[in-house]
Amino acid sequence: MKTKSIFLLSALMLSVSMFGQTFAIAVYEDCDKNGAIKSSTGGIAEGHEYVDLGLSVYWATTNIGTNIPEEPGDYYPWGATSIPSLYSWRYYVHGYEDYNNKNWVRKYCTIESQKYYGMSELDNLTQLLDVDDAAHVLWGGDWHIPTSAQARELVDSCKWEYTSLNGVWGYRITSKVTGYTNNSIFLPSTGYMAINTYTNNSNTLTSASNSGYYWLSELNSPSTTSFSAYSLRFYSDSSHGVSSLNMRSYGCPIRPVMSKGL
Repeated sequence: MKTKSIFLLSALMLSVSMFGQTFAIAVYEDCDKNGAIKSSTGGIAEGHEYVDLGLSVYWATTNIGTNIPEEPGDYYPWGATSIPSLYSWRYYVHGYEDYNNKNWVRKYCTIESQKYYGMSELDNLTQLLDVDDAAHVLWGGDWHIPTSAQARELVDSCKWEYTSLNGVWGYRITSKVTGYTNNSIFLPSTGYMAINTYTNNSNTLTSASNSGYYWLSELNSPSTTSFSAYSLRFYSDSSHGVSSLNMRSYGCPIRPVMSKGL
């Protein structure tokens, strides 16, 4: 049993059967200086691992589409729960492109001039519904795409270190919250997927070697446009934060989160 002098130890008694007899054994857990058991580093929900960073939500250890932390996983347009053949507005589930190559919004529309003519009125939706949340649909339970507030909490309450994991560059994000400073997640550099404007019939992965783009669950600037949404974005020069990604039809990975206390 490994102990640390700065922590007290809490013993839980468990019964174990061996050779037909029952024995009581003590299971020790690290406690804080007041004797309270420290929070678990994480767990598994709906078959997916998460880490407790001491924030308002648990963060998954992998992206959707992979069980390996350093892999980007699958790329989804904003509000899509399946992967399109092309990451263009013409193939976007919540959009429409007419014969004049003009883009229209079918859902999550706050601007009259951008409203698809098949809509009777603006829906004024700015937050993804569960039915359009890939994390909730594909992983189940309470898994969901992070909000911009939850992403900003990750930025403000954690230390971001640009490093590599098994040869893949990205950010090791370690909690600065007391009691959780040994807990971290890794976000790999991912770039984003978009249609190749030169051919219009193939997808191009952009900036994958030195940047990461992760969808968040809200429209950006809903009073001025319905075409863009928030993303958690970072670059190899140590800049990172929440910002807009211009086209919802672009493909980005998703790192799910889960509410606490469920």
